[in-house]
Amino acid sequence: MTGTIVIVVGLGAVAGVLLLGSPRPSRLLTGPARSTASPHRHLVTGAVVVGIGVVAVILAGELFSKWLAFIVAGGEIAATVIWLVSRGVTGRRAASNERQVIRACSVIAGQLDTGEIPARALAIAAEDAPLLAPTVGALAVGGDVAAELAQLAGQPGCAGLAEMARGWRLCERTGMPLAPLMRQVADSLVQLGDIRDQRRAELASSRSTSRLLAGLPVVGIGMGFLVNANPLDFLSSSLAGHLCLIGAATMASAGLIWTEVLTREDG
Repeated sequence: MTGTIVIVVGLGAVAGVLLLGSPRPSRLLTGPARSTASPHRHLVTGAVVVGIGVVAVILAGELFSKWLAFIVAGGEIAATVIWLVSRGVTGRRAASNERQVIRACSVIAGQLDTGEIPARALAIAAEDAPLLAPTVGALAVGGDVAAELAQLAGQPGCAGLAEMARGWRLCERTGMPLAPLMRQVADSLVQLGDIRDQRRAELASSRSTSRLLAGLPVVGIGMGFLVNANPLDFLSSSLAGHLCLIGAATMASAGLIWTEVLTREDG
């Protein structure tokens, strides 16, 4: 390893000399002049820099060869966990938005049935569904409510607002009553919500099983220690152990991701 360090230092010194060069006497007398560096000099400099990079990689391999597999496997597992957590946060947000949309449609339909004007019905619905606050603001300044609803429909769990936007736009253009359309949209969203809840309940067991299987390698390592097998020594001191560790982390991560993709609720 000492020889490798010496090579790195030597190549760095050569690269520094080639990059900086030495000032010519003419430059000292006449001031800065246009660069006359030859292409060969740049080629040699580039080759030295590449050589330093290669040797640095080799040096890093010598320093971290024992734990490199653990770093790679840990990176895969950490990335998978972050992806799963992010997906879970997005799913909970979508479910919350979906409930707000259903509640808002039901409130608007009920208010319209009692004779409220659409603007007042929307304001009352926004009190129970903060998601609709931008539409109330647009309505207060004479903005396009349908366009605001269509924009909000792009958020997770807000697809029902697209139907509300189309109904609002249709009623504005034709003058037809808005209450029947809002009631129809609300009933449709309630039915879709029931279907999604049933689907989530059915898929929960599959997701739980996949996560349980992904944790079995950790259980296996623990059982190895119980019988004094020291599996970490095998995983960190041999090529076969490195391949087993990285392969196990890769397959476990791929299994979790594949299960989540197969059980996605928007498919």
